[in-house]
Amino acid sequence: MLRTASGMTSKRATLLLPVALAAALLTQDRPAGAQDDEAVVVRVGSTEITVGEVADALAKMPPHQRQKFGKTPEEIRKAYVEQVATLDALYVEHARVNKLDQVPKVHDRIRDILRRTLENRLREDMKEKSPISDTDVAEYYEENKTRYVTPRRLQIWRILVKDKALAESIIKQVQGTDGPKTWTKLAREHSIDDATKMREGNLGFVRPDGATDRPRVKVDPALFEAANKVKNGAVVPQPVNEGGKWAVVWRRGGMRSVTRAVDDEAPQIRQILLRKKLVEKRDALVDKLWKDDVGEVNAALVKYVKIDNGGDVGGQERPGTVPRRPSRKDPTPKKTEKGLR
Repeated sequence: MLRTASGMTSKRATLLLPVALAAALLTQDRPAGAQDDEAVVVRVGSTEITVGEVADALAKMPPHQRQKFGKTPEEIRKAYVEQVATLDALYVEHARVNKLDQVPKVHDRIRDILRRTLENRLREDMKEKSPISDTDVAEYYEENKTRYVTPRRLQIWRILVKDKALAESIIKQVQGTDGPKTWTKLAREHSIDDATKMREGNLGFVRPDGATDRPRVKVDPALFEAANKVKNGAVVPQPVNEGGKWAVVWRRGGMRSVTRAVDDEAPQIRQILLRKKLVEKRDALVDKLWKDDVGEVNAALVKYVKIDNGGDVGGQERPGTVPRRPSRKDPTPKKTEKGLR
């Protein structure tokens, strides 16, 4: 047992012995080479801190933070080992001895950190060994060009009827200042398109090929062609033949074509492809680990975990227990030859 200058036994002096040895080692210039990086600076129980770990920790610090440990490199290295590295080792060892890593919240956090660390390593490994090439980006852009190239679109409202004369009458009635109010009334009364008549015949934005932004709604391209000949806010002066029926077309607005170049979208596309590769590699790893490491799965046992209709988890039942039943016998004692029973 070490003793202090006053001759008193000191546990603190014992704990600071590795600090003194570590400080002496780190006052020298850091050795080069992987073998030297693995040299142990601080050992507390089963917890070890190496030269490489100390060097990495100091390298990650901002210069102004390192300067708080001292004015010279020797002072900085020595103070870091005494004030940080050894203290961390003491905390870690104390937590390990007291099995704090088995506390449910701590255990869950450790598992989460390990999972995220594994995914980060997979991601970095892919970036290094199979980076996303310009060819990959270009191929994805071409395969998904509709996401990046949007043609010119017109916002069109349309009343569809069977009779051309009725369509011509509607065109006359929706003119003037009361036109919008009249349009709503006539659309609901006369349009035979059940999908749009209750929303005033609003088709949304229509593309040159007749596609719209409404789910499952596509119209005759002749509507776009007719609306393209008038200004925003105008009703096409003649009914438009739409598959043997007649459409009254009102152009409400328009949007110019938009083209986002592949170079502008490349960073986003790289992230998309990287995530896709990560999912594929992660799934492959999980399949392999499942085959190699999963020894037993008793999925049927989860039936003992109660989950109500609201999704709340209740108390856990004990497998194999039998519910108690009330006794069917009359508890009143009865007189027998051997006495009351």
